[in-house]
Amino acid sequence: MELSKLGDFKGALLVIGLSGYTDAAGVASFSANYLIRQTEAEKLGRLEGEFYVYVASRPTTTIKEGIVEEVRYPSLELYASRRANLLVMRGEEPNINWEAYLEKVMEVVDAARVSGVYTLGGLIDYLDQPKVSAVISTPRLRRVVEEAGMELIDYEGPCSVYTALIHRCSSRDLEAVSLWGHVPFSVYSTLSQLKSPDLKTAYLTLEALRRISGLDFNLEELREEAERLMELVDRIKAGKGEQPSKFYNYIY
Repeated sequence: MELSKLGDFKGALLVIGLSGYTDAAGVASFSANYLIRQTEAEKLGRLEGEFYVYVASRPTTTIKEGIVEEVRYPSLELYASRRANLLVMRGEEPNINWEAYLEKVMEVVDAARVSGVYTLGGLIDYLDQPKVSAVISTPRLRRVVEEAGMELIDYEGPCSVYTALIHRCSSRDLEAVSLWGHVPFSVYSTLSQLKSPDLKTAYLTLEALRRISGLDFNLEELREEAERLMELVDRIKAGKGEQPSKFYNYIY
């Protein structure tokens, strides 16, 4: 990707939503795609580098009547919205070479003089209702996040590339927030059968992003669709004859 393309986005915000480890119930990948659509972001290019082990992140294919029509390799794509002065990165979380990946992200940050970084993630939790928690790069953000209704977590254990990115931003005194949507386990098990992302948790995560970033994008369509999906989930859990194996036609 030519970094010169970022010259028109000075002071933009960067939002990252990756699939894989960070993407329980599709919260991160769905949210990134929703944001791209709502802000009319256009693809600028891909981050170049060796970030994947294909036995761990398998390429996907389309085969029709025995003919291989396409093989798609995992990648990291960057989109930009002029209307929102926003950059959105989507793709699969890197398997390897995290330091090289972080350097690529920092090149984007420098080229666009990014004013703030936000990552979107999903995790499975044992709770009754979804919630959003956060990790921050500087104490300056503590009040902003807490006033927006999110809790700041205490944690020790394996981490995602998001955590490494927040740490890198901290070393540069760059404001960055990692938002995590907590998916209730009981909901996740039903949504897995429906082959649907968790729209309610995605909605809450995007609403949290909107509150703390100042980004302006429409969430009403997603809120209504999330309500309909949760009504279906409740009927299935109550055993009222719904067929959970049927693919749920959500808005994407």
